[in-house]
Amino acid sequence: FIQSHNIYGQAVTGTITAMGNVIELSNGTYKNNKLEMTIDTGDNKISATAVLEDGKLKGQWKDERGGEGTWTAEKES
Repeated sequence: FIQSHNIYGQAVTGTITAMGNVIELSNGTYKNNKLEMTIDTGDNKISATAVLEDGKLKGQWKDERGGEGTWTAEKES
């Protein structure tokens, strides 16, 4: 997937593109080196958190169906 986001103070906006679908981020915040956001796919909501470590976002996600896991994101070169 591709994540694109903008940070305005503590507010985070952006999109996630996966399998040709573009999904808006909602309730995004970045403070104290921690990113928190919600991804609403229309039939599922995913809550994700991450911290910035070594230039990468590393975190966890959990959805309302009981799924959960980890994720990592880094800037494209």
